[in-house]
Amino acid sequence: VRGTLSALASIQVNILSTTELHVVLPQDGVTLGDNKIRIKVTGVHGNSDFVSITNVQPVGAFISSPKIDFVPPVANAVTELRISFSLSSALRPGDTILLAIPGFSLNASSSSGASAVDVTGFLLGAIKSYISAQWVLGESALRITVVDLIPAKSLVNITLSRDAGLTIPSDGVSQVTISMSVDAVDGKILPVATAYEPVGYISGNMELFFRPPVAASPVDIIFKFWPVSGLQANDECKLLLPLFTRASALPSSLQLDNISSSFGASWSVDSKTGVPAVTLKVRDAVSEMVEIMILAANEIISPTEGISQFSVFTFSCKSPLGNIQPTRIQTVQFFGKFLKSSLSYFPPRPGATISDLTIAFTYSQLLKTSETVVLHLPGFTWNPNFADLTRDVLTANSVQLMIEWRSASSNLVLTLQADVPSKADVNLTVSGWGLVLPALGVRDNVTLTVATNATAGPVLPSKILSVLAVGAFSDTFVTFSQAVANTVVDVRLTVVPLMRIARNDNMTVVLQGFEAVARPATANPSVVFSTRVTDGFVTKLSYTFPEAVQELRSTTIVLPQLRTPLAGLVKGYRGISFSLDSQSGAVKDFFVEKIQPFGSFSSALLRFLANPNDDSVLDIQFAFSATMEILTGEAVAVGLTNYSGSSATYQVQDDSGTFTSTAWNGDSQKFMLVPSKNIPAWKVVNLFIKNVRQVRNVASITATISTEASNGPVLPTAVDVVNTIGKISNSSLRFGNAVAGQVSSVVISFSLSASFQQGENILVGLPGFSIPSAAPTTTIQLTSSQWSYGIWSSSQDTLALFTKTSI
Repeated sequence: VRGTLSALASIQVNILSTTELHVVLPQDGVTLGDNKIRIKVTGVHGNSDFVSITNVQPVGAFISSPKIDFVPPVANAVTELRISFSLSSALRPGDTILLAIPGFSLNASSSSGASAVDVTGFLLGAIKSYISAQWVLGESALRITVVDLIPAKSLVNITLSRDAGLTIPSDGVSQVTISMSVDAVDGKILPVATAYEPVGYISGNMELFFRPPVAASPVDIIFKFWPVSGLQANDECKLLLPLFTRASALPSSLQLDNISSSFGASWSVDSKTGVPAVTLKVRDAVSEMVEIMILAANEIISPTEGISQFSVFTFSCKSPLGNIQPTRIQTVQFFGKFLKSSLSYFPPRPGATISDLTIAFTYSQLLKTSETVVLHLPGFTWNPNFADLTRDVLTANSVQLMIEWRSASSNLVLTLQADVPSKADVNLTVSGWGLVLPALGVRDNVTLTVATNATAGPVLPSKILSVLAVGAFSDTFVTFSQAVANTVVDVRLTVVPLMRIARNDNMTVVLQGFEAVARPATANPSVVFSTRVTDGFVTKLSYTFPEAVQELRSTTIVLPQLRTPLAGLVKGYRGISFSLDSQSGAVKDFFVEKIQPFGSFSSALLRFLANPNDDSVLDIQFAFSATMEILTGEAVAVGLTNYSGSSATYQVQDDSGTFTSTAWNGDSQKFMLVPSKNIPAWKVVNLFIKNVRQVRNVASITATISTEASNGPVLPTAVDVVNTIGKISNSSLRFGNAVAGQVSSVVISFSLSASFQQGENILVGLPGFSIPSAAPTTTIQLTSSQWSYGIWSSSQDTLALFTKTSI
């Protein structure tokens, strides 16, 4: 004391904190009536002992820092508020607690002019019977009023339900001071910072895209977001990708593109939920728009059924600058998948107009009215005889749609006229339409695709899962070990497939007119015969390919021991076909394009005739009929053995005018007969080579006939030879009415050098004669008992007389 103070004087001493002196209040505050604060006096007029100060200002204190939680802690979202604290002093009725949370708002309406909204009804738990609560509109604060004693050092937990409508600021809660103050009889507490987990904020919509947007495929994953609250180095974020998959053997680290260098990435799968996630670890501070591309090279496989509006992807971050709770990504690229798709047609033949087109598909998402399904069919064309390119079709499950062929793009467009639920089977058959299969078939290495513009999840063109492959061949031809009719030969079938033929694929070959005369036990074990007889021989063979044949590679199949047709195979023959059963492309009744032609002479006769006027020469009669047409200038060669005549040219008597002369070639030992006009197939040619030098040993001569005719060459083939030479003498012709142009009986007389057998005939040429009103060939009666009948040929002016008895 520096000066004398009167007794009973009021004394006030202010002890100021200075740089030398710091007065610090107790950590647990100062309680009302605390007798630990005392005073004593030592003075000249007397001393006093320590006396408790009777009126001490109480100071409250938090035993531990107050804490609040937001559930959920999501920016711009209504949240549940949880408050937790413990005071060193009691709370008495009328005491208040004020929690200031700047930026928060209350969605609940208030009466006009009110400064606070009563939210007591939204308090949860047992504490609600001890307190009431109001939201102070102008202060962005929650004021709590005590209505019943809360003892000192009690743990107080207050929960305000989400139903109250308390909303976290749209930009989150980060680096904002939230404080709590207490106005209590037992001790006030000035505003104290309140602990909370910061709430991060992402500006705008998060976006998730995929490239390519294809189901069950490795994809680039492109993710865009803007963490307004910011991210620091070593913060971690998680992108959940349900239904995506990745092989467990692959390393967990993921490759990102160069733009995403501020992040590292790893793959993991939650052991409890099985949900895969990409963890993004921040390398450099981020506070602006972020685009991250997780490369397809990481082999992250998209969901097998694509991504729809029901697919949920979330993103979250942990950061001191503001946590981002798992938040649904608003913008996600949808895409679907055709779980089933098939295309078939009849007939399955290259270049054929399809009579029945069958399409089936099952789509993973909803298809809406007016949306389209597009089948891309390269190589298919349209038959111009069909005018209508569109048609309304009702599917098997009563879905109405319209189909349209667009030639310019080779697209078959199906436009839905009703909604189709997700995963519903759609089956339709279109009959009598004008779509044409590709001329080169439908090969398994040519991709036919299906796509859709469905809003629930479009599909880029993807391969149709099941397509009826239609094979095709080029340069198919058949050759023979011997090009001879009615002969056992090996048949060589050469094909060039336009598709791959796999090992053990089966080919069935049909050969009209051929006969399998023996089973090929060892000749070709890949060939199995099954033969049936109709009006001739039809041989079917089953051939199994022992090895694969690559596309566009020529291969030859040997079909052994087949007898060729009697008539040969003339040019243009279409009697050999085959079918192929192969997944690379089936072939049905494919006719071989080129067959080595060869003809046949159905009959050939050569005989020597005596010349009635000169015994030193003879005539050679030659008659033949060919199964193919012989064109002008294509020689018919008649070879003779044991005839040594010199080369010479002889006149030919041929009533048809086809031949006028023939040359004997002494070197080749052949008569060369060159026709001056075409000889139709199966026409009988009968000619006489006149005045050939007499041959003494006619009985030793044999003959062959051959030709190089383009419609079917014939190798030298044996000719029937009549080696006995007869002679007609004393022949005469008399008429009962010898008047020109008048009907008359005819008497033919002659004698023969050899006998006639029953049924043999003699041919009498009567040029200029006719039988009025007769058919081209007419049977006439004869009056002689030795002759049975005659046949008159008006085109040849000949009369054939057939014997009834031997003469």
